Formats: sequence, structure tokens, C-alpha cells
Amino acid sequence: MYIIKHGEEMTNILLLAFVLRFFLMIADLEHWFPILNSGADTEMFDMIARRNLSLAEPTHKSGYPGFLTFIYSISGSSRLFAQYINILFGIGILLILIKVFRLLDIPLKRQKQVLYLVAFMPNIVIFSSILLREAWVEFFVAASALQFIIWYQTGKQSNMATCILFVLAASYMHAGTIGLLGGYITGFLAYDPRKKTVQFTPKTISSIVLLGIFFLLFSENSAMFLGKFQSFDPDSPEAFLRYANKAGVGNSGYLTWLPPISNPIVGLLVAPLRMFYFLFAPLPTEWHRVSDIIGFAIDGSIYMWMCWFIMKSHATEENFYLKRFLIATFLSAAFIFSYGTSNAGTAFRHRTKLMPTIAMAYAISHIRTNEKED
Repeated sequence: MYIIKHGEEMTNILLLAFVLRFFLMIADLEHWFPILNSGADTEMFDMIARRNLSLAEPTHKSGYPGFLTFIYSISGSSRLFAQYINILFGIGILLILIKVFRLLDIPLKRQKQVLYLVAFMPNIVIFSSILLREAWVEFFVAASALQFIIWYQTGKQSNMATCILFVLAASYMHAGTIGLLGGYITGFLAYDPRKKTVQFTPKTISSIVLLGIFFLLFSENSAMFLGKFQSFDPDSPEAFLRYANKAGVGNSGYLTWLPPISNPIVGLLVAPLRMFYFLFAPLPTEWHRVSDIIGFAIDGSIYMWMCWFIMKSHATEENFYLKRFLIATFLSAAFIFSYGTSNAGTAFRHRTKLMPTIAMAYAISHIRTNEKED
């Protein structure tokens, strides 16, 4: 009933998305057929949560294992219940997108187009059906973007604070999403919702520069880049550089031909290339097998098409700055993820976390003045 009440014209899309996710959840639990990305991390999370329950002092009390342990403790170790929560988060993302579409007065035809895309992209469907943390992260990322958009329209400080809290909630599950704050804080510092203008005063510019310096220093000297990616905790900038120079995993590794990164400056110079591969891999230069071509066709090419359209299209006047802040948001997060990711399989998982912000920027890019009445 909640879906029908809030989905309205989108009800069929939402119901089909729910049924598809529910079917995959049952198929995964009953082992009807192999499901991509299920079987490694999913079983590790399940094992840790069950082991935590048997210990007087749990060994993994934070992040997704901590939440999964709590869910198991109140549900009798029901994996079905835990995966069903993922489905609810997955549908929640779609409901947030609908809310955003209506706040921005996006034409119904465009709303349906973007919702179909996000609702049925194979990896997004899978990640909200199996025992992974991706759906949790995506939900909080979507919720943070919703709060940012409301702040952009109203200027309410409460929405600014809630936006930041949702980013912190997402980063609790996966530290790479802390990069979203790069775009959001730039918006908070530069945009005046009352005047509907960006004001780059000396104070604003100096604040953004200081933020950028702090962001890079913090990234280089903490586990923010890599702590949640490969269980790697760099204890020095040199350790980070050694990690960044490692080849990708197996046949799905990419950019293995890059020369070693000799210092952080060189690392920044190659960052755009790493971000490009992170967002769109497996690219033709890294195709080793048929599965790489299929992966690009059903995932990488979709991100490439969306980002290309975002960059080439012009937003309407009222959404001009909003679109740019959203672009800055997912690119600043992509910067962090690109240095914690060296293979296409991992890139598939991590970039889905950015899809809500990409989808919102993509929807804004489709608005045309003459479509307002459609």
C-alpha cells in the first residue's frame, strides 16, 4: 500500500522492481542458480555475524557486520530477514528518486525513463537482493542527495545537517563515500539559496581551498581511501603509494600498464585516468574475455552514456548550479574509490554506490523548458 500511495504513476515499475528483487533473494537463499557477486563476501558477512552471536565479546562490532549481528540477534539468525531489509532499502532508493523528481518538477516521461534505468540495471538489482552492504550505502547516499536538494531549494540549515549525517551513515558502512562531502560542502560554502546565486567571495574561495588541502592530507594519511576496500590500512603515505602501484586482481585487473606512482603529485595527475576507468570499466583496452564485454555492455556503457549526457547537456536556470554540485559530489567520491579499486569486479560494486547522485544529475540534464507541462 505504501508503494501504491507514494508511487502513483510509477506503481508498476516499483512493484516489478520489488518482485524481481524478491525472486533473486529466494533464488540466492535456495541456490537455484549462481548469482554474480554472491558467494564470497556474502558468506563472509553471514559467517562473521553468526560467529559474533556465539562470542561473549564480538570481534566485528562496526560497519555492516555489526548491523548484521544485531539483525540476526533480533530475528533468530534469519538470513531471509536480513536480505529482505536489503530489498526494502533498494525500493527505498527508488522512492527517494521519485521524491527528487517531483521536487525538481521533472517531466513524467523523464521520471519513468530514469526510474526504469535504476530499477532494472542488473548489478543494482543484484546488490539489493543478496547479503551485501551496497543497498544500505546506496540508500544513505540517495537520502543525502535528497537533503542537499531540499537545502538548495529552501536554504534550511536542518537539511544541511541531515545531508552530512546521511553521508556519515553511508561512510560508516563504506568509508569511500565520505568523498561525497567534497561536492556538498562546496555547495554549502558557495551557494546562497536566498539569492539563488553562487558567490565566490575571497572567504568562500579560501574556505574551499583549505577544505581541498585538508581533504587530500586526510586521505593520504588515513585509512579513508583503502580501509574498507581490501582490508588494507596504510600506516604512511609510502604504504599508500605501494598499494596504488599494485596490479589489479586476476583477469579483471585494469591499468596494470601504468608506470609506478612516484609521489602524491604524480598520483593526482593520473587521478582523472583512474576515475575514468573506475566509472566505466571494463573498457575495451582491458577486455580479456567475453564476460568483460558483457560487463561493459550491461554496466560500464550505461554509466558512460549517462555521464556523457550529463556533461553535454545544459540544465535549466533554476537547476544550473544544482547539477554542477551533484557532478562535483559524485566525482569527488569517484576520486577516492578510484584509488581503492584496481579491478572491474570491485568497480562494479563501488560505483553503484554513486548511482543515486548520477541518476539525479542525469534527470536534471533532461529538463527542457518546453517540457514543463508534459
